Amino acid sequence: MKTSLIFFTYLVVTSSFSFADEPEKLLTNNIRQHLSVPASMKKNKETVRVDFRINETGQAEILKVHSNDQYVRTDVTKQFINMKHDRNSYVPHTTYSIKVVFQVL
Repeated sequence: MKTSLIFFTYLVVTSSFSFADEPEKLLTNNIRQHLSVPASMKKNKETVRVDFRINETGQAEILKVHSNDQYVRTDVTKQFINMKHDRNSYVPHTTYSIKVVFQVL
């Protein structure tokens, strides 16, 4: 059985220079709770950067998933699309970028 460990190294809000404000902490925590190691991951460690926006209904709109592995990109995209975000955790139509390190122990 695979045990997963996810590290979030940063969440950047591109429309402002604030870093880790309370809404961004809530957003990061929500992503952390709902994102899991992609089943298709072939290596023991994979770094992925996701650029996304969240619309008024709390649905993520993926702009780009940066990964060398096509299957990981697809899996992470599906996971993000299925997440719903609390209105207090984001600013609609703000572009976010999050770097995630997936590691299988």
